[in-house]
Order: sequence, then C-alpha cells, then structure tokens
Amino acid sequence: MLSAAVCGDVFASPSASQVFAAIKLAAGKMGVLLIVKNYTGDRLQFGKAAERAKRELGVGVEMVVVGDDCAIGRDRVGAGRRGLSGVLFVHKIAGYVARSGAPLEEVRRHAQHVADNIGTVGVALTPCTIPGAAPAFSIGPSEMELGLGTQRISLLSARETVQKCLDLILSKESDRSYLPVEDAERVVLLVNNLGGTTLLEINILVQNAVAYLRVKSIIPVRIYVGSLMTSLEMAGVSFTLLRLTSLEKDILQALDAPVGPSAWPRGSSPALDDEDVSGSAIEDEKVPEFARVTTQAGLTFAHALRAACTSIISSEPLLTSYDQIVGDGDCGTTLSRGAQALLDEFQNSGDGSSVVTSRIPFDRPADALGRMSRVLEGSMGGSYAASNSLSKLSGELGLSQWVDAVEAGVSAIRHYGGAQPGDRTMVDALDPLLSSLRSSSLSSSSPAAAMHSAANAARGGAESTSKMARARAGRTSYLSGGVEGTPDPGAVAVAVICESVAGVFG
Repeated sequence: MLSAAVCGDVFASPSASQVFAAIKLAAGKMGVLLIVKNYTGDRLQFGKAAERAKRELGVGVEMVVVGDDCAIGRDRVGAGRRGLSGVLFVHKIAGYVARSGAPLEEVRRHAQHVADNIGTVGVALTPCTIPGAAPAFSIGPSEMELGLGTQRISLLSARETVQKCLDLILSKESDRSYLPVEDAERVVLLVNNLGGTTLLEINILVQNAVAYLRVKSIIPVRIYVGSLMTSLEMAGVSFTLLRLTSLEKDILQALDAPVGPSAWPRGSSPALDDEDVSGSAIEDEKVPEFARVTTQAGLTFAHALRAACTSIISSEPLLTSYDQIVGDGDCGTTLSRGAQALLDEFQNSGDGSSVVTSRIPFDRPADALGRMSRVLEGSMGGSYAASNSLSKLSGELGLSQWVDAVEAGVSAIRHYGGAQPGDRTMVDALDPLLSSLRSSSLSSSSPAAAMHSAANAARGGAESTSKMARARAGRTSYLSGGVEGTPDPGAVAVAVICESVAGVFG
C-alpha cells in the first residue's frame, strides 16, 4: 500500500525534516507520490519536504491532498474539507497502481480520481485521551458528536445514526453536495471503528448502513469493516462511500489485490442480485388487525395482561438490581422489553375503559396466547409457558382449564430448562402458584379467591429463594456464593405478575 508512513506527535503533523527523510528512503527511479490528509500543518510540512526533495535529490515528487469530510458545509470550509478515513482507499488503490509499474503521473491521476470520489462522516459517543493528559473534551451520556467536532446532537439509535451520517454524505444541498451519487450507482462502503466501539455495535451499524443504501437504490459492491483509522480509544465510527464511476473494474481490481498490512480487511461482496433473505427462515406472520374485545371473559383477560405488563415495567429497576447480584443484570430490562411489546398490541390508552381494542384476540384465549407467545419471541426470546399451553385451551374455559394450561407451561419450563423446586429459579414461585391454583380448582373457589391465593403462594415462593445459599440451575448456579439474602429475580417477576392479575379480580 505505502512504501513509508511519516508520523508526528499524536494529533500533530510531522516535521518537514521527517517527511524529507522518508522521501529519501522510499524514493526510486519512478519518483514519489505524497498522499496528504487535508490539515494545514500537514500540507505545509509535506509541501516543504517535497520542494526540498526535488531540489536536493532530483527525484520526481507529486502530492495529492485528500479532503473527504462531508460534515462541514461549504460556507465553513475556509481551510478545506478535512482528510478522514476515505484516504485509506487512496492508499490502497494508488499503492496497487504504483506496484504495477505505472509512471508517477498515472499513479497521481488514479489517486486524485479516488480522492475526488470519496465522502466520509464520523460520529463519536466518547472523547479520546492522549496518554498522560486529560480527555480532549467531554460528551454527555445523552449526547453524541456528529462530524467529529462540528455538531453536538442528542443521542440517536444505531439506525438513526447511520441514516444521519449517510444522508450527509449523499446530500444534494448546494452547500454540501460533495459526492453526487445517483440512483442504482455502485459504491464501496467503509465502516471504520474509531477505536473503542465494540464489534457487536460495529456489525449492527454495518447491517443498518447496507440496508439504508439499498433503500436509496445505491448498491454497495464491496464492504470494508475494521479499526483502520482510529482516534485512540474513542467510541465512535466513520462511514465512507467511494463512487466507482467509469473506473469500476480498475478500482475493484486494486481493492481486491492482496497486501501485506494485516490490518487491511478482506472486503465482503454481498449477494446483491439475490433477494434479501434476512429472517426468511422464520415464518412471516401477517400482523393482525386491531379488533374490539367483545366478551366479558376477554375483557378480564385483557385487563389482567395490561396490569401485569405495567407492573413488570414499573418493577424493572428492582428486578435489574437483583439480577446484578445473582445473574447477569438483564432480567429486568428483558422482561420490561417483552411487557412493552405486549402493551404495544393494544390500540387504546389502557385507562381501564370497558372498550378494549387490540391485535391480541382475547375473546379466543388459545389464539390470544399464541399471539402473545409470538410477540414475546420477537422481543425477548421464546416463551415456553405460552407456546406449550395452547393445546390445553379450547372451547368454554373455566378455572380448571386455565390450571391445566398453567401446568403445561410450568412442565415445559421444567423439562426444557431443567430446573426443579429448590433450585433457586422462577420455578420456586411457579410451583407453589400451580399448587394453589389446583387446590382452588378442586375446592370450587371463585376466580378472585383463586388468584389472590395463588399470588400469595407465588410471593412466598419468590421470597424463599432469598434463603437459598446456592442455586442448582440458571445463571446463578455459576456463581461461587454471596447470593443469600437476594431473591431470584425471575421468581420475583412471577409474583409481581400474579399480584397484578389478582388485583384485576378485586
């Protein structure tokens, strides 16, 4: 790629003497091409060194200045656009052309062509810290830096961040129309980790970037991902697009050619001619229409579910605090996410009105549980209790049929999860809950009495887990100890749900 790289101090340009020394070492009979990012200090120092090399060494020296920043409008670019990660494409392609034995002018021409057809926008969530110094600046937890120093904005989701950055690169506004990409044009995408962004986050951003380009009828034929031009430990990312134009064949050949630097990633080539099959292995269920619940039993079911979901969301901090001690800290947020997904199935506000409109068919309990199960699977993972109770619910339903359904669900959890009563899991709340319901059914108790009794049993079972020093199943079983005094959050969630449902019955 490069015969030499000249480094100054962190975030400072090298001196002209350093650049001259590199030219002297790297120069061959074909001459030297200097690829310089557009910063005033770099231009001055490389320019001085170039003139000295021509004068003292008698070699041909050309210079290409790369400014690919699309975050700054033309009215603010007195010093020109900054050189960002797009310069990597200039390095790769110019290096390939030079290695093929092309004369200096041809190498310069290819480098300039690439420089003229790249655009980059970066975004950061945290500052970077020069060793031995304080952080260069600060970014609040609900903020992000768009354009790396140009604009402080409110924190965006991954999808919104991708769209914001790519929209700036692709902007057709007169003030910032730097990269005139047209519909159906083929491009190369680079997603560059600025240093501290996790691989998980980077891949989410890549997925969203490819999807958004396709929505805009732009075709990414190569995708490069990696920590290629970093800013120390900054949590951030930059997006670069390279237009292929009429030189597509030459550019792709240069990009695909193997190189020595281990950090240069292998570009992926998405199957752009095939239908996007993301998620196609999952049955594509048509989202039901909103429908009014018409039966009293259906209304009670709906109010019970809404109460349970609301209580789970309110209990999220408590459940999370327990799980941070005895688990991996995600129980509260996971359950809250599932509860919110179920609440989103309701169309009306949930103020206790007798009119309920929902995508969940509460008048048909078996179908309702099926819909709830699929919603939960899409928002928080599988739901064994709901999916395995479906065959037990049909026709006119009384307390005994609901007990059979709960029993089927608990049996499925115990079978697939392997937990038994006394293992310090949610089963320690479900098992007494089931026993209480079964007893109420046999004694012909009213639904209200049955639910209150079951809620008390579930709460007692949940509290009993705090007295268990060791777990024999679940995430807590991997801990060496220190959990006594803290209840199992899954068991507590069962109690919270039962208590809120009991409250609906009065």
